[in-house]
Amino acid sequence: MTDMFFGLFLLLVIFSNVSVAEHKQEEKRILIDDNYYTLVSRLDALEKEVTDLKSNCASGSHKEVAFMAELTKTITGQNHHIYFDDVKLNIGNAYNPHHGTFVVPVNGTYQFSVTACSSGNHYIVLELNANNVMISKYSKFHVDRLTFLNNGQH
Repeated sequence: MTDMFFGLFLLLVIFSNVSVAEHKQEEKRILIDDNYYTLVSRLDALEKEVTDLKSNCASGSHKEVAFMAELTKTITGQNHHIYFDDVKLNIGNAYNPHHGTFVVPVNGTYQFSVTACSSGNHYIVLELNANNVMISKYSKFHVDRLTFLNNGQH
């Protein structure tokens, strides 16, 4: 009787272990399937994005960006943020005269040209900043600056 009980117990343990192993195998298969479908979905999205980018490049369509603005008021003192208040041109609406910032809409190389003058014994020092980091400093009356900027910089 003890042998029969032991045999039945052993059979239950083996069946239980097989059941647990099958369950773990099923969980692994579900995780692999989920990862597969996630990867396929991401790949489809990337392929669509590449197709759209190729289409834009082939058609020659790109966002044009240009602005020209001037300051109509006299500024004296130090450490002023200059708000060019008279906007002559703002193709792409990247320059915001209310904040005095140009927000880069597309990655690329941009040219900034500044002409400034002072009167009497005063002098001018201008800084060009991108994301609050100085990328150029001028102490001349006319300066040109060519620099590469990323989308979203200001």
